[in-house]
Amino acid sequence: MKTRSDAGPTLLPRPPSRSLLLRVIAGFAAVCPLVATAGSSPLPDLSYGGASDGIARVDFSFAGRSDSARAGLVLAGDRLLVAGIVQYVFGQPLGDIGFARLDAGGRLDADFGAAHDGRAPLGFVDAPALYRIARAGDATLFVGGTFDFSSMLIGRLDRDGAIDTSFNGAGFRHLGGGFFLNGGVAALATGVSRLSNGKILVSGVAGSVAMTCFALARLNADGSTDTSFGGGQGRTCVAPALPDGRPFAYSSSHAIAADGRILLAGWAVRAGGSGYDMAVARFSADGVLDRSFGPAHDGWAFASFDHGGIDEYARSIAVDGTGRIVVASDFTGVRSKDLAVVRWLPDGRFDTTFGDGGKAWFDLDWQDERGPSSDEAHSPCSCSPTSASCSARGQRASARPGC
Repeated sequence: MKTRSDAGPTLLPRPPSRSLLLRVIAGFAAVCPLVATAGSSPLPDLSYGGASDGIARVDFSFAGRSDSARAGLVLAGDRLLVAGIVQYVFGQPLGDIGFARLDAGGRLDADFGAAHDGRAPLGFVDAPALYRIARAGDATLFVGGTFDFSSMLIGRLDRDGAIDTSFNGAGFRHLGGGFFLNGGVAALATGVSRLSNGKILVSGVAGSVAMTCFALARLNADGSTDTSFGGGQGRTCVAPALPDGRPFAYSSSHAIAADGRILLAGWAVRAGGSGYDMAVARFSADGVLDRSFGPAHDGWAFASFDHGGIDEYARSIAVDGTGRIVVASDFTGVRSKDLAVVRWLPDGRFDTTFGDGGKAWFDLDWQDERGPSSDEAHSPCSCSPTSASCSARGQRASARPGC
C-alpha cells in the first residue's frame, strides 16, 4: 500500500539569502534568482537578468534549432556557469554542447568564451547528450554520451571556456559499452566528481545483450584509466542478481561518503520486486561492491512504494553529516507521477525515524482542465542531521518541498 504524509509539501524555513533557480525553456536557459527570508516562500529578484523580470536568458542562435539547459554551477562572486545541449534538432544527430557564464547580475560574462560573449559552444556536431558538470579546480568536467548512447562522453573545459587538451590529448574521451562489459554495446555517463587526489570518478549505466548495469569508472587527471580501481580494470559494472531473466540496473546519480566509499542511486529489477524499484549500491573507495551494505548484505538497498506494477526512479542521492543516505525519487501512480524521498542508515537499513518507516511520498496537487500534473524529482538533495529537502518540478508547477 502507498503511504504518505497527511501534511503534504511544505517550504522549509531558510535564512535570508539569495539563491539561483535554473529553468529549462525554449532558448538556452532561464536563470531566476530567488530571494527568501526565514519561513517565507522565495520570490523572484527582479533586478536579475536585465529585463526587469528576474530572468536571465541565453540564446545560442542558429536558425531552426533549439537550446536546452541541463546543468549549472554557482561560482565565486555569485557568477553562474550553465551547460546544455545547443543548436540541436529534435530526434536527429545534429547539435552541440554549449556553456555560458553569467555575472552576478545575470548578464553574459565577456571574459568567457572564444568570442568573449559569455558563450562557449564546444564544436561537436553529432548531438551528444550532457547530464552533469563538476568543478575541477579552475576547470570544469562534463559528462554525457553519444547520440546513439553507444558510449560515455567525458571532457574538461578550462576556466576561459575552451576545451582543455591536456585531458586525453583532445579534451574529451569516449568510454564505450565494451569498456565496461564483454559484448557491451551501450554506455551513458550520468555523474562525475573530481576526487581530493585529483582523480576523476565517472558513474552511469552500461549495457549488453545480456544485462544493463550500474557503471563506475575512475580516470587519472590526464584522462587515462586508473587501473588501481575496480580490481585492476579501472571500472566496474553491477546489477542485482536474478534467478532468471535479464539483470537490469540504471544509475542516475552518485555520492561520496566521508570515508571515501561510493554510493550509486538509480532503479533496478530485483528478485521479489515489481517493475523498477529505487536502488542504491555501495562500493569501496577502490570500486569494489561493498557486501557489508544493505539488509541482505549483498551491497544493495531497495525501496518500493507499491505492491504491484508501479515503477520508482531514484534521481539524486546525498549523504548527510551523520552518514545517512537520502534519495529523491519519483514513481508512477495511478494517474500521474508523484514524488518520494527515502532515508537509509549508513548500513543500508531504512531509517525508521524518517517519514513512514524511512519513506515519504507526496505530490504537488496541481490540476487543471487537462487533468493532474506529473511530478519529477531532479536536483540533488540537501541534508542536515535533522532535515532533508529536495528540489522537484511538476509538469505544470514547481516547488521545493520539505521532505
